[in-house]
This record gives sequence, structure tokens and C-alpha cells, in this order.
Amino acid sequence: MVESRKIRKEPVQALCRAQEELRRTQERVESILATCPATTYTCEVGGKWAATFISENVRNQFAYEPNQFLEDHNFWVEHIHPDDRERVLAGLSCLLEDDFHVFEYRFLHKDGSYRWVHDKSRLIRDEQGKPLECVGAWTDITDSRKAENKLRESEEEFCLAMEIEERFCLAMEITNDALWDWNIVTNEVRRNARHTTMLGYEPHELSGSQDAWEKLVHPDDRQLIREATDELLAGKRDSFEIEYRLRTKSGDYIWVLGRGKVITPRNRIPLDSFSITSFLMCELPPKESVTLVLEGS
Repeated sequence: MVESRKIRKEPVQALCRAQEELRRTQERVESILATCPATTYTCEVGGKWAATFISENVRNQFAYEPNQFLEDHNFWVEHIHPDDRERVLAGLSCLLEDDFHVFEYRFLHKDGSYRWVHDKSRLIRDEQGKPLECVGAWTDITDSRKAENKLRESEEEFCLAMEIEERFCLAMEITNDALWDWNIVTNEVRRNARHTTMLGYEPHELSGSQDAWEKLVHPDDRQLIREATDELLAGKRDSFEIEYRLRTKSGDYIWVLGRGKVITPRNRIPLDSFSITSFLMCELPPKESVTLVLEGS
């Protein structure tokens, strides 16, 4: 009788050990998934692709509770950005054909912002080839996306700056007007030959700075020009056209008509490093009054 009880206990003990080992294994897996930077999931195949499992670290990425995905079968689809939803769902046909699919889209965070997600999915099939479920992982790539966009914008702005530079150099060569270019950041000024000869200087005799140019402006006209330039740089005006006096090398003053416009890549503020203000001047007959015309109001 004792031997019989001993024999019956052995299967029970073995089962308990197996259950305990399974519990420990599950705990280890859950611990690994919780510390993994990617959110792992399983979901149904087809329909709304409803989640059947999602790792606990989804809280860290999107601030949602895992049960929100599990209890609401529309949760995943409805939180995809509206502009990405159709593309994402259409792309899942590749998963059914190739058993593997990688796609990127925006997913709504609980705080109301959208985060970019890199989603890798793999299709699991049974022995007969019938789809059973989908297994995948999300990675938040929002920061890298922003970095890529910033780099792309920088490249576009660089190309635009080079184009502006080429056009300006060509204008410098062919125009008969006094043309000069002011880099707002470096305060460096470039002038074509007409600008210096109009004032009686040789090109090397004029300093390449905005401060040096301001000293050539008649004292009675300086405030007028400063106010017009400040409005231009503040974005209150698109351009200006102003008549003022400049001192020549001989000490006399001549009247000039100056036109200014801020060239700002991608609508950035004028203090951006690529911003350039170009002025076109032509000599006017002698006169007594000062006239200011502001454009772009």
C-alpha cells in the first residue's frame, strides 16, 4: 500500500516541478521583454490585426496599459496616424505573401503626440501552412527621424545657399548698378566694382564690414536707414526702397537709391547663418529731401 502511494505521488511531484519551472521561465521571459527597448507583440492575422499579447514596456513607449490593446480589438488600427493608416494596412498583404514585413508609421502617444515606429512583423504558420498568428516588435524611431529631417533640411538649405551665391556672383559681374551683399551673421559686406567706383574708391580701399559702410552714410540719414533695416529683419516688411546720401572719397555726398530684401531659406528668421540681405543702389541726381518708400506692408 505504501509503495502504491509513493508511485502515485511521483507523477504529481513531477507535474508540480514542471509547473514551477514553467512559472520561472515565464518570469524570466517577462523580465527580458520588460527591459528590452522594443515593444514585442502577437496579434491575429487579418481583420483588425487585433493584439493577443503585448509586452509590459509599451507603457514606457506610449504610456498605454497593455490591456488597452488586448480588450479593444480596434485599438492598434485606430491609433495609427490617419495619413499612414491606409498605407500600413495595405502593406500587410506583403506579410501574408512573404511571411515577413518591415514598415514605419506614426502611432498616437497617450499625451496626444505622434511617435514614429519601426515595426517588424513575422507570420507564424502551422504544419499545413495555414497562418496562425503574427509576431512582431516595435521600436520608437522618432528621434532618428527628426535627425534625418534636420539633415535633409540642412542639405537643402546648403544647396539653396550655393544657388544664391552663384546668382549673386553673376549679378555682381553683369550689372551696372552698385550691388552689395551683407551677411547678417558675420557682418561681412561684399561689393561689386561699381559700388566702389561710384564713390571714388578703389575696391581694396573700402572695408568689408557693415559698420564701415554705415560711416559713409550721411549723419541725417542713418536713423532712417536703421529703422527701415530693423523692420526688414524683424519680418515687418518684405523689402524697402530708400533714397539717402553716401560720402564719396573726396568728402562730398551723392544721392543714391537703395533697395533691400532679406533672402531667408525655408522661411527661417533672418539671423540664420544662410540669410543674406542684398542691396541694389544707383546714383541719383542731386536733391535736398530724403524719401523713404517701404514695400511689402
